[in-house]
Amino acid sequence: FGTIRKHQNWLWLVIIAAIVVSFVVWLSSSTGGSINVVEELSRLLSGSKSAPYGQIDGRPVTSIEYAQAYRETRLLYFLNFQKWPESDVERARQMNFDMETETYMRLIRLAKVKAEKIRISDEAVGELARRLLGPKTPLDGFVREVLAPAGLTELDFERFLRNDAAIQQLGAVAGLPGKLVPPREIESAYRENREEVALDAVF
Repeated sequence: FGTIRKHQNWLWLVIIAAIVVSFVVWLSSSTGGSINVVEELSRLLSGSKSAPYGQIDGRPVTSIEYAQAYRETRLLYFLNFQKWPESDVERARQMNFDMETETYMRLIRLAKVKAEKIRISDEAVGELARRLLGPKTPLDGFVREVLAPAGLTELDFERFLRNDAAIQQLGAVAGLPGKLVPPREIESAYRENREEVALDAVF
């Protein structure tokens, strides 16, 4: 026991390596030997370095894409609930809202937008901005009083508007939900539709 305790880090590495190799061998045998064990093991061990944010349709998600989608997800939450998710922990917990999961959901939708070659005009972006802010809220005031304290910029807001308009268009074209809805509706519908929306987005 003293020897095991002394070398437990190395022991765990050996155990983990054995488990990974056994799974790779099992996968290889279950697929008719079509998997190269060495290549698969190399892929598993290097995956976190080559694609730390995962892949969508075989293309790695860049750190910039993830950061932008993360900021847009925060903004979407704020526009629906008038609170930032990090300061609305109780509601987010009750809704099972997870920033990382929702960020990837947005990335999946945006990948579909790109695949469908959906383009949004500047006029549509401006109309969406007017609809969200209302006639009494100037853009510069919104940027200064709401976005800047939360670490967001006017560029983030413009990109969010364009992407969200595209996601709404995608909903009309491909049936993928993504539209901004009032807080009362989204909170009640979120729990019911989340799994179905996730499945639709993946497909």
